[in-house]
Amino acid sequence: MHHCFKTIPTLSALAACALTLCLGAGCASSGHKKGNQAAASIQTAASHIAGLPAAIDTTLASLNALVNQPAADLRPQYKAFVFNLAVVEDAGKEIVDARIELGEKGKAYLADWDAQLAQIKNEDIKARSQNRQNEVAEQLMAIKRSYAETETVYRPFISGLKDVQKYLSVDLTPGGIAAIKGTVTKAVADAVPLNASLVKLANDFKALGLAMSSVTPPPAK
Repeated sequence: MHHCFKTIPTLSALAACALTLCLGAGCASSGHKKGNQAAASIQTAASHIAGLPAAIDTTLASLNALVNQPAADLRPQYKAFVFNLAVVEDAGKEIVDARIELGEKGKAYLADWDAQLAQIKNEDIKARSQNRQNEVAEQLMAIKRSYAETETVYRPFISGLKDVQKYLSVDLTPGGIAAIKGTVTKAVADAVPLNASLVKLANDFKALGLAMSSVTPPPAK
């Protein structure tokens, strides 16, 4: 992990914290407190995911500067691109890890909820709890779908940029730069659906966090 991310909790840790502390919120009298703690963690994860498009844009901007506004010495621009690409790649790996963690913890949470449902005698309360479980389960599935969609777009995108990095590592010359311009143009286009997937993923995280919080956020100004 590069130093610029060291002060930020990993997305997988956030997902694990959210699901360990909060998704079992109904099991104890203080469950709503745990739910609020989890909601805060989920919202933090949503904010971090939402910040990834900016990191992608920074990477593409550094690559675009190298290709279309090359300096007399190409090495500093190339190093900036390599660094920014590594930041995006590391963040992408954390997203994949978080998806796996979320799936594992989500299954365990729903199993615990089933166990609690079996002990509820009042049929009305039981039905309401079952409906709430279904709602949360659907939100968990929505996050899994968003992860899958993001990963599907991310893999070819990051693979293409890594190929550009390798290519330029052996041909960092004006001729090499000119030959790669078309690939850079494609990468910029490919970033559009990727960023859209990241926005959806962040929104799904945010929705789950809001659903598990007993605190209504203030209206947007």
